[in-house]
Amino acid sequence: MLHIVLDRTSHPGNIGSVARAMKTTGFDRLILCQPKEFPSEQANKMATHGLGIIQNAQVVQNLDMCLNQMDLVFACSKRPRDLQIDHYHPRAAAGFIKGALNKDHQVALLFGNETSGLSNETIERAHAVIEIPMYDFNDSLNLSHAVQVILYEVFITPDNHVSIPQNQMPEADEKICFESHFQQILQRKGLIKHNSTWPKIRCMLRRLRPDRRELQLLFGLLTSENPVEKK
Repeated sequence: MLHIVLDRTSHPGNIGSVARAMKTTGFDRLILCQPKEFPSEQANKMATHGLGIIQNAQVVQNLDMCLNQMDLVFACSKRPRDLQIDHYHPRAAAGFIKGALNKDHQVALLFGNETSGLSNETIERAHAVIEIPMYDFNDSLNLSHAVQVILYEVFITPDNHVSIPQNQMPEADEKICFESHFQQILQRKGLIKHNSTWPKIRCMLRRLRPDRRELQLLFGLLTSENPVEKK
């Protein structure tokens, strides 16, 4: 299932326009994290035929809890970032997204505030970044336009043209369990000395995207290296 996640949207009209863009491509799962104004009559008005999406939108206060339920997260951003995370053209990303959807995975497209976009810290929680190419020095699109471009690429990507490995991917809770276990071991051994260390390691793990068997192998290796202490 594909979820459109809007983080800290400031203008309710943009929420409605996003719902309208979703409706034209057949997607209806909208998640709003800390919207400035919602519910809103202006959002309802701008949604037109996407009003049902607005009415069923999920509002959350904690973005981490929302993203932790996802199997695959794409952050959508144009600004240059000094981050070690894969960047994809919308058409290339659409293959990964369609492949994950065909396997009934939970996929999120994450969009930031209209003015400030997504913070580096938030982007590091994603598996990859989608970057929409633009002419000359233009560095931003209207929020609903960006959503429309990416959803259109997913919409037109045929089911038999995907770019995702065929091995079974782990569920969201399995990945969270592994990351938590790994972080605890690193902390216990005193290997996390700076606040930026763990986010960088987590970003690397999510970029590698181990399948379920690989994750189980890594978990077993970590457990064997960190046996439970006998009392």
